[in-house]
Amino acid sequence: GFTNRATKKGTQKICLIILNQPLDKNYLHILWRKALLKACADGAANHLYEVTAGCHDSFLPDYISGDFDSITAEVKAFYADKGSKLIETADQDLTDFTKCLAVMLEKIKDQQLQGSHRLAVNTGLEGDWCGLIPVGGPCQTVTTGLKWNLNNQILKFGTLVSTSNSFEPTAPGKRRNLVTVTTDQPLLWTMAIQKNGE
Repeated sequence: GFTNRATKKGTQKICLIILNQPLDKNYLHILWRKALLKACADGAANHLYEVTAGCHDSFLPDYISGDFDSITAEVKAFYADKGSKLIETADQDLTDFTKCLAVMLEKIKDQQLQGSHRLAVNTGLEGDWCGLIPVGGPCQTVTTGLKWNLNNQILKFGTLVSTSNSFEPTAPGKRRNLVTVTTDQPLLWTMAIQKNGE
């Protein structure tokens, strides 16, 4: 997700939530370096532990949240001993991702969430789809660089959520350049990542 204004061109600062699915080691390294805050949703800690074998101490999540029905005892004990904060969230009506996101929003509530954001989308890793999801209340949003841009529309669950957007078409062989997002409330940026050049 994007939750912080980029401090310099091409150096977006992100918050990283790892979900309970296999991880690509190369992408993990790229995203981890950019992330100001790193979190695992329950069993995702198992995947993080597995993919960082030999260098566990360089990949310690700030926190792990969930009902802890998926994380192994060994992994849980390792990260707890290394200082990762374990936050038990027992609400069965919410997914581990939603729980983890709620905790992250609480952690970053004092940081700059609103305003204008410049998202470099010219790394060559971007897939075909992207989206903007309101994570608090309704968000008045303006975008550029998307296939279906928003022009002061209100994003709100139950009315309008931009979950199946794409990037502005570019000339064949030309990389996408920039997406801008202006919002008055926190938004989650989501996008596909190409795998093996596909």
